[in-house]
Amino acid sequence: MQNLLECRLVRVPVSTCSVSRFAWLLGCLVGSLALAQPAHAQSVVISEVMSETPAGNHDTDEYIELCNPADSSGPVDVAGWQFTDGVDDDDLVAWDTRNGTAPDGTGLVTNSTSIPDGSCAIILDPGYLDGSQPYAGLMPSGTIVLTTSVGGGADESLGNGLAGNNPITLYNAGGTTLADRVDTYGTPTADDDHTLCDDDGSDAIPLIPSTGRSVYRIDLVLGDAVGNWSEGALTPGYRASGGAGSTVVVDHAGGADYDTISAALLDVAGGTTIQVNNGTYVEDLVFRDAVELVAGTATTIEGDVCIDEVNGVSSIQDFVITGRLYIHDAEVTVTNNTFNGITLDDVSGGDDDDSGDDDDSGDDDDSGDDDDDDDDALPCTGALTSTAIEFNFAQGSATGNTVSGAGTGILLDNGSNTLVSGNTVDSAADAGIKCSNGSAPEVSGNTVSGSGAYGIHCTYSPTIEGNTVSGSDTGIWIKNTSQVAEVFDNDVAGTAVVGIAVQAAAAGVPDIYGNTVHDNNGDGVHFTWANGLLSSNLIRDNLGTGIVVVGGYVDFIGSEIDGHPTVIGNTVVGNEDGIGVGGSDSLLDIGQVAVPTVGGNIVSGNASFGLRLEDGATPVLENNLYWLNSGGDDNDGDNSLGATAIQADPLFVDGAGGDYSLDEGSPAIDTGYETTYPGDRDLLGNARSIDGDGDSTATPDIGAIEYSCTGDCGDDDDSGDDDDSGDDDDY
Repeated sequence: MQNLLECRLVRVPVSTCSVSRFAWLLGCLVGSLALAQPAHAQSVVISEVMSETPAGNHDTDEYIELCNPADSSGPVDVAGWQFTDGVDDDDLVAWDTRNGTAPDGTGLVTNSTSIPDGSCAIILDPGYLDGSQPYAGLMPSGTIVLTTSVGGGADESLGNGLAGNNPITLYNAGGTTLADRVDTYGTPTADDDHTLCDDDGSDAIPLIPSTGRSVYRIDLVLGDAVGNWSEGALTPGYRASGGAGSTVVVDHAGGADYDTISAALLDVAGGTTIQVNNGTYVEDLVFRDAVELVAGTATTIEGDVCIDEVNGVSSIQDFVITGRLYIHDAEVTVTNNTFNGITLDDVSGGDDDDSGDDDDSGDDDDSGDDDDDDDDALPCTGALTSTAIEFNFAQGSATGNTVSGAGTGILLDNGSNTLVSGNTVDSAADAGIKCSNGSAPEVSGNTVSGSGAYGIHCTYSPTIEGNTVSGSDTGIWIKNTSQVAEVFDNDVAGTAVVGIAVQAAAAGVPDIYGNTVHDNNGDGVHFTWANGLLSSNLIRDNLGTGIVVVGGYVDFIGSEIDGHPTVIGNTVVGNEDGIGVGGSDSLLDIGQVAVPTVGGNIVSGNASFGLRLEDGATPVLENNLYWLNSGGDDNDGDNSLGATAIQADPLFVDGAGGDYSLDEGSPAIDTGYETTYPGDRDLLGNARSIDGDGDSTATPDIGAIEYSCTGDCGDDDDSGDDDDSGDDDDY
């Protein structure tokens, strides 16, 4: 155990930026110079105050820690000493004086008031045993456990019930005047009347920490000054070792600083790097401060990991973890870990999305009620859901991880705007990657395969870029509320129901562009009651319809449901139907159907109709090109294609070989739908409007890929027959 009771340690707050650290150092300097007498003259100091206990625990879980600095004058007996919070005062006694039952813990000293040199004592509330007793596993062996008798006041709790804005004054056994004052926290008013020793209002202390966090003295040899106090993790009865820039080693075989990871996490201060040597560690882990947890080449954690309400940036990397990682109200980087073997003990709990519904019924909301059970039941140990990595009210990143066999692979919930990049997620029962309840993560470059319901399932305004998704029911599912989502450059294949599904019951307009959606067993892209922009996508060889747009009027709601996306500049080839528009849905009654704008698309080589209109749908049709759709270019004898439709061979370079770029002379060149395209780019990332026919006017082409001529444009004849390849494919 490294420096377990080292009381001269300086803990620099690691959560502050460089400017704040400068201010901290300046505060230390100014504060220490301002002290009336040097702190090293004091025999015992107030080292930690816990006043902001979790809701429901209140006074019984409060404590004050006292430390006798190393190299002081020896042990100090604090029997009969008093402290006040400016309202009530209490006398210090040994724990056994007031209680016949000792608190849970190993090696605790409950029958003495003497604090040895270099050791610490904890003053517990007299009613501690009636509360939640949260410190049983935190107080190290040798901790002196004190409590209070009834002093000058009648309140049985510490002081008058500690509050974050209460300063503390510690007195010796002589009395409660200024002459008897030993130490203070929070610069209380100097007065011989202890009931007037409240905050002097001259500085920023006392601090009011986050719930469940304490305030600790950074350096025991410095006095009560602004720069010498910080919010941190609970360390009742000891001073944490390590600190910024330091490294400790864990080895289960012994011979290192710690034998278990839990012991290291309990002991070290923020900023410490914990290097874990190879081996299997069977333990649940709880971070109490921001540290870096780094594995050896073959290191396994058989248990759950929780990082809850920790200030600063933590990290965990290179582990094999058989449990789950739960991150709440913290910033964490999760890198190159492998999560496997997760028990699917409650897959329904893994449905942490805004809706709770897997269908397109429109009953979804953003209430987040589906997550409440998880949060209430998950303090830090005992996973009740099967999510491998969960960010909840949290920030940071998950990069390069491998997740297999979970309920949900990676979940971003409640405003977690996290980077999720370069991960491999396989065989999740519910969703590979899920984001919900106001989360706007960047989800990029991940490989998601074999999920049960969804590959990627998101609401609000995610950026979903460059992912490869295969083998789920739905590849990418988007529901927007009031923000804009971006979905681009993804490859989606092999899904059972639909490649990309969009459902939006409000003003959100997702931009979906540059994706390749192919070889799915159902539809390619499905808009249900949704606005949005679908542009420059290649949608090919799906067994269902390439693009489906459904909208209408629900009688029991009594209002029109949006269904008016803009579908422009796509190449839709080799599907059952090309594009389908209507209002036929199980919850729709007769009324207004979807009215999308469909322009500048190539719809070619589909097994049935190029354009299928149902339920009296009348979309806006502009400048689409139709060719060789086996059932007809529409399901109305070519009477519903629109006045600007082109029925001609698009002249792909090699459609049979999968190259759907335009060859010279294609009728799709410079004849597309003129508007603003997302990103001003085509499927390949090239500029969307190029002068392809040499008339000095840059106009979008029809289809997903802009033609770029390599020589003089427009010098060939106008027949369009100068390319021999156009008739060699089926499209």
